[in-house]
Amino acid sequence: MESCHPNNHGATDFILTRPGDQLWFTRGDEALDALGNSAGRIASDPPLKFDNLSPRAQTGLRNYAEFAKGNLSDARYQATRFGEWTRDSALLNYNRRFNYNTWLGVLAGVYIAFGAHLATTVATGQFDYFGLKKLLIGSVFSVGLMLVVIAGAELFTGNNLLSIAAAHKRITMGGLMRNWTVVYIANLVGSILMALIIAKWSGLLDGPVGTTAIKIAYGKVSSVQEGLNHNWAYFFRAICCNWLVCLAVYLAIAAQTVVGKIWACFFPIMAFVSSGFEHCIANMYFIPAGIFAKNFSKAVDGAGLSKAQLATINWSSMWSQNLISVTLGNIVGGALFVGIGYWYVFVRGSKD
Repeated sequence: MESCHPNNHGATDFILTRPGDQLWFTRGDEALDALGNSAGRIASDPPLKFDNLSPRAQTGLRNYAEFAKGNLSDARYQATRFGEWTRDSALLNYNRRFNYNTWLGVLAGVYIAFGAHLATTVATGQFDYFGLKKLLIGSVFSVGLMLVVIAGAELFTGNNLLSIAAAHKRITMGGLMRNWTVVYIANLVGSILMALIIAKWSGLLDGPVGTTAIKIAYGKVSSVQEGLNHNWAYFFRAICCNWLVCLAVYLAIAAQTVVGKIWACFFPIMAFVSSGFEHCIANMYFIPAGIFAKNFSKAVDGAGLSKAQLATINWSSMWSQNLISVTLGNIVGGALFVGIGYWYVFVRGSKD
């Protein structure tokens, strides 16, 4: 099957298609022996000249040829494509203008805060089945990443996948740090903005939901695990969290429909929240919401915490007892275990 597709540089490309797949390459005058008609659906007139193709197209065609000849499993072929798509999608985000990335970063903080507030509401009230309650909380929280991925926004934890592009030397380490810093600060602004709107100005936390917000915030800055340092424990919880979050983004990039992207986000995010892992951007809402909820007497009375315990929920402890360790753990889980891991397996050999 063959059709013409104008690329961004004005050249005309052939598109070879099979169910669920498209490959773009430039018209040439020499047959591509690597494929020939063995792939079953490949034909061109005039034939193709492999040397005229871009490095990216060459890599794609080599993989397709190996798949068509039966030398590359469908799972491996798809995984290789998804790894390259993830790298390229990350680059698109990286190359946006500063003001666009900043605004989209604010939106991501807002969207995650929507999910966090919904999770706080669902967590409120008596529920005897601990595991099922956790499952419900995790299920509703996933709406935050769905909004980020489908509507479009810049989330720091998702942008940890830029490590794929950095490892491939498509961006510099300085550029990587700059993107992460801008998006992180923008996420913080969006999260605190929603904490102000929901917790301080709307009055929604003047009651049982506020009590839950205070308890959540207190646990995130003061919980003690037997034989473990608080920040040490939260660092490893954060690794697990962003391992799953970046897998959700990775799967969502692979999904070709909105419904597919919804399910791609749902299961990993439900898993991380239900498991008790830690997400730095979500905590940028949860802890400020608890701080603001302390202004409501009904919320404070319901929490059953002493004045000394309430005092531990503050802007300083948000950083020293949570965000620093959680942010570092999120970077390790997303940038290293997902980003570098999949770059090494599926993208490293690509020359484009």
